[in-house]
Amino acid sequence: MLEYREISLGGIDEAICIRCTPRVQEEPTLSTAAENLDGLVAEGAPAGVLFTNADSTELDVLAALVRRAVRSDITRIGIRTSGRILRQEQDAMSLVSAGVRVAEVAFAGPDSSEHDALIGVPGSFDVAAGAIRAFSTAAKGLGVRAAIRSRIPVCAHNLHLIPATVMACAEMGVSSMLLVCEPSLDPRRSVEWISAACDTGTVNRVWVAVSGVSAEALGGLALHAQDVMALTEVS
Repeated sequence: MLEYREISLGGIDEAICIRCTPRVQEEPTLSTAAENLDGLVAEGAPAGVLFTNADSTELDVLAALVRRAVRSDITRIGIRTSGRILRQEQDAMSLVSAGVRVAEVAFAGPDSSEHDALIGVPGSFDVAAGAIRAFSTAAKGLGVRAAIRSRIPVCAHNLHLIPATVMACAEMGVSSMLLVCEPSLDPRRSVEWISAACDTGTVNRVWVAVSGVSAEALGGLALHAQDVMALTEVS
């Protein structure tokens, strides 16, 4: 399994529930991101990097960072986005051409009504869905293997929606999913919904991983605490 290291591009994470998680401006700048990348390479290039908050920067700047990672012999490069950086097929083509091979797109609900209300950004569901289509089309057009993963933030306000959200993402053709549970969630109350979400993924042949809930609390679902990408954050 590849080990991914996260490199933040700063800005604000838009893909979170506005009712329970405040949006906080992250401090890292693009120069800091480049320094973090160079620092990782100096230690020995990791198998993969994931540039987070990709929407906080310009397309050409992000593409330059990706090419820098490629030149450093990092074998797999991903971005975490609400979808805006990939909204146009030509933008997705530029990033795939630069070397992006994983797109992690956030979904807080199964449709535009639920997702947009939770995120607080009208039209955000359609942007995220369009990003998946654009990235998939770009990868196929360039003849490269790429993975699309949905990141599903789970809180008290959308817990009951996650099985349907998993189904919606599976129908969009994602490669895998990650349920990111808020620390405030009570495992005893959430495990039933998490189990239903994992079962939905299994039926649709898409792996659903769970973070934020211990393997012990997951019980028979402990295997789902294992992610397809091991992520270690770069501060």
